[in-house]
Amino acid sequence: MTDPRHDLVPATIVTVMSFVAALGFQGVFSDWSFLPAAAIGAIGATLVAFAGRALRLSVPESMLVSLVAFAVLGAVAAEGVPTPSAFVTFADGLINGWAQVLSSSPPADLTAEFRVLPFTVAWVGSMVGGELLRSDRTPGLAALGPIGALAFSLLITLEDRTVALAQGMALVAGALLLGFVQQRRRTEREVMSDDLTVEPRRRSGGSVAALVVIALVAVLAPVVGPRLPLASANDRFDLREFQVPPFDPLEEPTPLVQVKAALQDANADRVVFTVTSADRPDRFALAVLDHYNSEFWAVADEDGDAGGEFRPVDTVFPPPTDGTVESWRPVTTTIEIVDLDRLAGGDFDPVWMPLPGWPVEIDSDADLDLRFNADTGTLALPPDGPDPGLVYDVDAVVPPSIGEVDLRGATVTLRPPVDLAAPQLRSFAGDVLEGADVGWEQVEAIRTALVDGGFYDSRENSETGRSGHRLARLAEFVDDPERIVGFEEQYAATAGLLAGSVGLPARVVVGYLIDDDDTDGRWDGDRLDVVADDMGAWIEVEFDGIGWIPFDVTPPRDREPEETQEGRSQREVAVPNPPPDPPPPVLPPELDRDTDVDTDEEDDDAADDDSGGAGIPVGAIALGVGVSLPIVAVVGGALLVVVLKRRRTDRRRHAPTPSRRVAGAWCEVVDRYSELGATPRTNATTSEFARGLAAADLVDPDDGAVLLALAHDADQAAYHPSPADDAAAVAAWSKSDALIDQISRRQGRWARLKHRVDPRPLFLHDPLSVDEPTGPTGPTGDGAVLVTAGPDRAMMDDTMKDADD
Repeated sequence: MTDPRHDLVPATIVTVMSFVAALGFQGVFSDWSFLPAAAIGAIGATLVAFAGRALRLSVPESMLVSLVAFAVLGAVAAEGVPTPSAFVTFADGLINGWAQVLSSSPPADLTAEFRVLPFTVAWVGSMVGGELLRSDRTPGLAALGPIGALAFSLLITLEDRTVALAQGMALVAGALLLGFVQQRRRTEREVMSDDLTVEPRRRSGGSVAALVVIALVAVLAPVVGPRLPLASANDRFDLREFQVPPFDPLEEPTPLVQVKAALQDANADRVVFTVTSADRPDRFALAVLDHYNSEFWAVADEDGDAGGEFRPVDTVFPPPTDGTVESWRPVTTTIEIVDLDRLAGGDFDPVWMPLPGWPVEIDSDADLDLRFNADTGTLALPPDGPDPGLVYDVDAVVPPSIGEVDLRGATVTLRPPVDLAAPQLRSFAGDVLEGADVGWEQVEAIRTALVDGGFYDSRENSETGRSGHRLARLAEFVDDPERIVGFEEQYAATAGLLAGSVGLPARVVVGYLIDDDDTDGRWDGDRLDVVADDMGAWIEVEFDGIGWIPFDVTPPRDREPEETQEGRSQREVAVPNPPPDPPPPVLPPELDRDTDVDTDEEDDDAADDDSGGAGIPVGAIALGVGVSLPIVAVVGGALLVVVLKRRRTDRRRHAPTPSRRVAGAWCEVVDRYSELGATPRTNATTSEFARGLAAADLVDPDDGAVLLALAHDADQAAYHPSPADDAAAVAAWSKSDALIDQISRRQGRWARLKHRVDPRPLFLHDPLSVDEPTGPTGPTGDGAVLVTAGPDRAMMDDTMKDADD
């Protein structure tokens, strides 16, 4: 296991590589705003892994810290602040985000849940790479973490050639550089342990050559790689090719708008399916529409999880939770699809399955992937609907008709009333429902007004029989209560809205209705051919304890409107012209200018509100994250340096043997002087190093004697035949502490802070990190020509030359 401080450079390389591995998400998101989340994941995992090793945590402790940090930083990446809602968002993104990004159409909007994905990829790459840094037996092995993260991200992202080339270049260069750094440090340790010497110039030349090779590979990889043989032989593997898109019922056209096309002459006599049943049901529901959005009636709520309302089922269906179906009439029916998918000459391909009532059980030789709405009883077969030739047996229960049950005393559970936004609809509803008691009387009033007072017109080119049930079309439909003209689409849509306006639980049903007057003639024994002309629409109202009861609200089809209604005449009535608008007031020039300025300011404010009312601007978030991340990284790095220095000092002060404690006292002084710019090399003794410091004016004359005495103690502890005792260790640390105190007193507050977070001493070899003294230079394992990074370098170099002479 390597010393943690030796892994600062390799850990930085692994962090950058893990961040690069997450860049591929640019192919699925609309912009680069996911980068802060990836940076948090890469940096956070590295810091956690490094801190765990520095603090010598056990494996269970390290795993616990990693899990906690993963959750906390994941919540920060998702929403910026680790609030309870942020943790919920993080969990949702971690569990469902992968499937959602695969099923979404790129470029997808970067939601809080989606930010979890690049964070997780970068975190896993850094965490695995950081753990592999524990061992340097195989240099470059830690690159497997970022490379694995890249491989995983390729499964869920889309290829952007420029980004892919940049990723390849960075990861190849990073892997080579990581292997080079680890191999070089491993060689240095072997050289020191074998008591060998390597000329610094030769090592420097080898390092430069290796870095040149790495740079050439990084530059040439994106240029040469795409031109290699077989580079374009295969398309990139994409999981989306194997992804079955989830069923979204709102993507299907509402069947209510297809009623008119089915009633035209081209489709009217086309057999859509056949029915075989001894029970002879007369109503077959295709889809139940229980939501209206001012444009159309839909099978699901647009504001909710529409796909979640239609859940996969097998062959047995759950009954309604209110238990009302227990009193309904059971029927058994065999249905064979004939031409259901061409109701409108090929324009209509419904996914809905015709049913004689609420399904209880279904059986078919075909493999059916069914979706069932347990609230409405609607059954779907996505993605293409029932094919011609499909045969299935249905056991169902049928609600009673209005002639089979007395609804006069039945109660209803009211819902929040629907707002009739059109004045014509509000006026018509007021006229129809005035004085009617809640429940049956209101439904009967609506049915009577439409059935008895309306006219039927489904002609293809008729102006009064136009299709559509938008709010404007329905307002036009009831604009003249004496002349209501339309067909099933308008009548059912209007009846559903009128019932909803007084809080009645009502919904629209599209299906096939066999005329009571023609039932016996249509059945051939137990077999019935259902044709497109049987298509219609009605409403259902829920009564307490009884269930959903169907109501036919369309007048007979033979009641067609006349071109000119008898008993009505038209005459022109003079209408006075409206008075002219008053002239605008004349304002003084100053007031006029002020008004213009105020208006402009109000317009600007309104524009600002429109542009920013949805939340904090993305630019502000990106700026905040871009500013805060470097600050967090710098502060975190500084704290990490302080912790590592403190732990090393404690380890030196409490070494197991007095000789090692004496060596630790000397090493501590060397570290403090290295913070001032003095760094020892490998061919000078401790005494020579101390004399060099004194000659370079880095030590006060009074402290020079103490420094030389401490150097002598260190040499004695390392080379004297008799080992040092506890008293010698205490004396050495007393001298070390005195020297360090003098160094601190000579510095200002800012200089002390800067030296406290200076990481350079962490890169010096620590002889106490191995079990035996290393090298001929005693306990420091360091020494050679004194080098300084400060202004005294020339003077110190000359001094050391004199000392060597």
